[in-house]
Amino acid sequence: MAKTWYLDSRKVVNSAATVRVSGQVPSHLSSFPHKDLTKHRAELRRLANAGAISEIAFQADVYHQVPNANHFVIDSGELNSFAPSFKGQPFLQDHDQGAIRSRMGTIGRSVLMNDKTINQTINLTSEEGIKAFIDGKIDRFSIGWSSTEAKCSVCGQDALSCEHWPGMKYGKQVCNVIFRGVRGVETSAVNRPAVPGTGLLQQFLSEVTMTKGTVPSALDTPPDN
Repeated sequence: MAKTWYLDSRKVVNSAATVRVSGQVPSHLSSFPHKDLTKHRAELRRLANAGAISEIAFQADVYHQVPNANHFVIDSGELNSFAPSFKGQPFLQDHDQGAIRSRMGTIGRSVLMNDKTINQTINLTSEEGIKAFIDGKIDRFSIGWSSTEAKCSVCGQDALSCEHWPGMKYGKQVCNVIFRGVRGVETSAVNRPAVPGTGLLQQFLSEVTMTKGTVPSALDTPPDN
């Protein structure tokens, strides 16, 4: 299997991180803590409307390897290589990979922190992206990645075709889907989960009903991640 999956991070940008603004801007706006964005908003809007800002760079935690309601995890042995694979990939709006107008910038630095969190530096270069950030509309994120394998934690087989369902308990073990052969495809700014109301679990269920059959009643309405 080689397809793109999406998973959201509900954590907002780090308010202590530095925002860097490039272009024809005064020195006090070239670099400032993200927590001061509100204080500088009016002046930044004026500069953006005048076309004086060419780029805004900020940092965000876009993925956390922690238990989640969807029961999906990246293989822990691949996190160190997974994180930097996002470098140079697009920063989009709502995972719209087919439209140039949806590209707001590029992912710069992308590193694994504390063995479980992917932190990225996002370089915004489009007028729409710069203005959206200034207005405080870019503060939640969703990563898109490709995967060659999705293994079941119960039996170790292909999670798309085995008899187990993510989130269901088998004996003392809860089924999780472990993604392997992962590569970063993009990061997006989002307002809500990539698959509204259901997150990644519903995306997975729609893929496997042909091979697994009827979704168990306990999963008919999967929880948000």
